[in-house]
Amino acid sequence: MGTTQEIMKIEFITKETITPSSPHPMTFNLSLLDQLSPPSYVPLLLFYAANPNTDTAGGGSGSGYRDKKRTETSHRLKKSLSETLTRFYPFAGRMETHASQVVIDHCDLGARYCEARVLNRSLSDLLQRPDWEQLDHFVPAREPEDSSPSPPPLLLVQATFFDCGGMALGISFSHKIADAATILAFLKAWANATLGSPGVVVPCFKATSLFPSSERFRITAPPFEEGARKKEKRVYIAKWYAFDASKIAALKAKAASTSVQQPTRVEAVSALLWKCAVKASSRLRSGGLQQRRPSVLFWAANIRPRLMPPLSEHSFGNLIAPLAATDDGSTDHDRLSSFVCHLRKQSLEFKNKYLSKLKEDGGEENDSVILDLFGEVVKKQRLAEDVDQLYVHTSYCKFRFYDIDFGWGKPAWVRMGDALCVPNYAMFADARDGEGVEAWVNFAKEEDMALFERDSEFLEFASINPSPLQRY
Repeated sequence: MGTTQEIMKIEFITKETITPSSPHPMTFNLSLLDQLSPPSYVPLLLFYAANPNTDTAGGGSGSGYRDKKRTETSHRLKKSLSETLTRFYPFAGRMETHASQVVIDHCDLGARYCEARVLNRSLSDLLQRPDWEQLDHFVPAREPEDSSPSPPPLLLVQATFFDCGGMALGISFSHKIADAATILAFLKAWANATLGSPGVVVPCFKATSLFPSSERFRITAPPFEEGARKKEKRVYIAKWYAFDASKIAALKAKAASTSVQQPTRVEAVSALLWKCAVKASSRLRSGGLQQRRPSVLFWAANIRPRLMPPLSEHSFGNLIAPLAATDDGSTDHDRLSSFVCHLRKQSLEFKNKYLSKLKEDGGEENDSVILDLFGEVVKKQRLAEDVDQLYVHTSYCKFRFYDIDFGWGKPAWVRMGDALCVPNYAMFADARDGEGVEAWVNFAKEEDMALFERDSEFLEFASINPSPLQRY
């Protein structure tokens, strides 16, 4: 196998469109929350190690046998994908403008599927030191025809096979119609169909009636210029960190206070990253002084379990709402527990001021609440831009992507989202054990990253760029 210094060579074998097994005649209307979501693709990578029960069943060996197994696996994936698109029909459609409103139509056109193989790298080599640019090769790219006037597919899939065994399954889905919970439900359904499992995941399409599209947002279908795997050079870098379960326990204890006696692991990790990022940025911009500058942290909350009554976890669409916590930079509140208090305060305000007003049959009344919330967040965003201290966190914790089994066992590693999508950004997700946390962090300036990684409080809890193979 090749060394990690070699340029990875990938050969594309097939590229095709997978249509639903049963065409769906309905048009899918966007909800208000869909309208407010960005017109971009969100990538997801699931890496599966070689499975002796499937990769070598029958005692075969050699390139001919590998090609046969790859073909069989790809056939099963495509067949089950076709079946799953019938239930999750918006993923098979195209975004178009009808009467000045964006809708998903032609839900029989299907999703893009491509099959590839890695020629000079093993999966274990790749995961020794995950590199963002290398991982990007496994994310399905838009084809040249997708830039034509015709609307592009809303779901892209790439199955990449390693000659030494193992596979990377890459997904890119339109954020305009789906969030992390939606794609998790889709993957559960797809995996069950691949296994022939009786566990049927049925999506719920209630979001449109709860949050109907608004006349205030009569826009044309977005061109998806922020498509999967944009190729322009970015001016910031991302690095990967891990917080093991034992470190999480210690971090939560340190982050606790009389105000928040039991912070969640997400609150603890988010507060630590926020505090250390602000410290690094403030020090750089104040000539080495320790004076902290005011800042704002933005994140999104899954509102499915927070509504009364709660929505199904399989509810389709964007059911997330933005939150923003502020820190005034006061030296009297520079403890980790203070940043946790900022997060908890905003979460409670979100619940009491906004969520409590949402109704199951609210319709346009719910829209007014959501628009008020977005208006408040925009005000805080302008404040953050004034002081140049704006941070964004995305948490995929509690979304059990590590449970997705297509018949080769659970993933060896999962990477969700694009850590290079915005500057001063952190995204984190469950570790495979469900207790630790993995995080990708980037900064707009390399100097900020250098100071951030030298922070003694950060190093007390985080492992820098560890190998997923060594951790499990």
